[in-house]
Amino acid sequence: MRSSGFLCAVFLICGSFFTASFAQAGGQPDMVGRIVKAYGGRDAIVNAHSVLAIGTIVDQFRSDSGRYARFFIRDGRKLRVETQLARSSEIRMLDGKRGWRGPVGQVVEVTGPPFLAMLYQYKQLDLPYGLMTGQYKIKSLGEEKIEGSPAKVLELNDSEGPTIKIWVSENTSLIVEAEGIITMPGGGKTGPVTSLRAGFSDFRKTGGVMMPYKITNYGSGGTFIGETTITKVLFDQPVADNVFHP
Repeated sequence: MRSSGFLCAVFLICGSFFTASFAQAGGQPDMVGRIVKAYGGRDAIVNAHSVLAIGTIVDQFRSDSGRYARFFIRDGRKLRVETQLARSSEIRMLDGKRGWRGPVGQVVEVTGPPFLAMLYQYKQLDLPYGLMTGQYKIKSLGEEKIEGSPAKVLELNDSEGPTIKIWVSENTSLIVEAEGIITMPGGGKTGPVTSLRAGFSDFRKTGGVMMPYKITNYGSGGTFIGETTITKVLFDQPVADNVFHP
């Protein structure tokens, strides 16, 4: 595969959306309404259908740091994430129901848990929209404190997975943490479970919608993996379709 650099582009397919009432959202209409309002409202969330985010990343696991870029397009469920560290690199690509990942020049298709991890990353970026449109069945798990502040804990499930937990700040109604829960292959029906958790902070209104400019990533057991700092966000950038697959 020839690297396209940091997401150079040719054309854009505009996103579309469907209407769903808050009453469909798993019996949590008030909470969903608060989240939608906190992120800027229905129109702002819908309009954020094509987002390029550029920044820096610290990778604790590799003891390395470098550049980060991701391109998200809601229409067609497309995502490309590039990390270019001092001693390594990785590209992740999601195009509908297929995904690829690996170092530059060695990207391979992934299935099973690695694909679900990539799918979770896409859904994590689009949680306000997914909640607004009734994509998830929602179950309340009570309340916890995040950084000393109260947060409502919700479990989200749809037809394909993975199960997602979110922590919604009682003070701001923004999603301050999210966790994807993925079942790994193993003995028996369920096998071991792993999780990918992210904390969101430094929210700024950009293009009419609230976006986190700092994402802190954790593995199973709360192990710190790394931190991404966004420095630039651009909407509606043209992009070649082959950016999202080898």
